[in-house]
Amino acid sequence: MEGKGELDHYMGAATTVKTAGDWALLEVPQAEILWNEQKDITSPTFKSKIWIPVKKKEHP
Repeated sequence: MEGKGELDHYMGAATTVKTAGDWALLEVPQAEILWNEQKDITSPTFKSKIWIPVKKKEHP
């Protein structure tokens, strides 16, 4: 980023346990993530992934 911007980096885990101690809770809305291995989309070796969050359906 050549010192021209800002980057926040978070590490976390999905849990149903309440936070304790020095830990903070960060709510993250469901989102779709598009990942491209490289910028040249015309390359025959171009790879792309779409990550979509899913939730297990609860049955009554």
